[in-house]
Amino acid sequence: MQLSKRWALRIAGFLGTVTVVGGLTQAVGLKYWMPRSNNRSLNVYLYQREKIEPDVLIVGSSKILRGLVPTLIDTELSNRLGRKVKTYTVGQLGAGCYTNSIVLRDVLASNRPPKVVIFEVTPGALNANHNKVPNALRYYASIPDLIRAIPWLTDGERMSGAASGFFRGFANLALYGHHIAFPHGLTVGLERLLLWKGRMYGIANDPPERLSSLSPRQRKRMIRRTARLARALHMDRYRIGGAPEAGFYHSCRLARSVGFRLVVINPPVTDDYRRLVFPDAVTDEYSRFMREAERSETFGFYDLDRGIPRLTDADFLDLGHLNSDGAQKLSRYVAADILLPMMSDREVGSSE
Repeated sequence: MQLSKRWALRIAGFLGTVTVVGGLTQAVGLKYWMPRSNNRSLNVYLYQREKIEPDVLIVGSSKILRGLVPTLIDTELSNRLGRKVKTYTVGQLGAGCYTNSIVLRDVLASNRPPKVVIFEVTPGALNANHNKVPNALRYYASIPDLIRAIPWLTDGERMSGAASGFFRGFANLALYGHHIAFPHGLTVGLERLLLWKGRMYGIANDPPERLSSLSPRQRKRMIRRTARLARALHMDRYRIGGAPEAGFYHSCRLARSVGFRLVVINPPVTDDYRRLVFPDAVTDEYSRFMREAERSETFGFYDLDRGIPRLTDADFLDLGHLNSDGAQKLSRYVAADILLPMMSDREVGSSE
């Protein structure tokens, strides 16, 4: 009995220490300090540390990261409005609505809120069984987030992700200590990220690789690979709900409570991608959900997968991502047709 009590006290002390370390690392801004595992998370750290205050904040996955060029949006809006406009990207690779909601909440807590937030919501991003939820628990969630996520820990992978997230504070402290001891290499990387200011995916002038340049055999191979990977990552056991749905509605509540315009977009993909990854039953469920959400929440929804001048295979890098030419077209459309009317609004566009 005495032995059991001693071990219980040791375990309680250990868990208490882990909790305190996790809370302290987040309090001093090291939650997103993961330079060797996720440079996109490190970009969020820089956003918070440098107190960057953009007019337009972009949150999403690689589709929107490659599809929207912040510098081009800045130029278009600044020229049309006659004043300087700043855009910043904090999107994360493979992110769904749950990951994006955590990132959005944290950056809003650190800086003055932007005037407009562009928030990517694809059909897959709302899937309750989105494969990246374990990554969100492992790399993004705070300890209170992990406690709230208990109902969603429905399999071993999510439990493993939550356990890793619980111990993440120690790893971030160790990485930060390593940076202090050996600063040169990482300092250069930090300075480069800071110079880009969230624009590492803002490819505006690079010679574009074109999906249309692939041979029929290469395209067939890409279709097989993309369909298999995309289904496994985003569409497995498709059902709208769970952590991703909760994350989406949390972001809607942030828009009301903090005070910014929320723009929800579904970025364009190729016909092959849509046919293979988003069958009619999925797109119908997605459309129903977005219509119902628009009635109860305050946001503007833009289905850019079907709602912009036709993009061709020459505008895509692969089945699901735009190349630089496509990104320029999409960025100009978003700037002129979506953001400009909002930024011209005195309430949104006036200087503070």
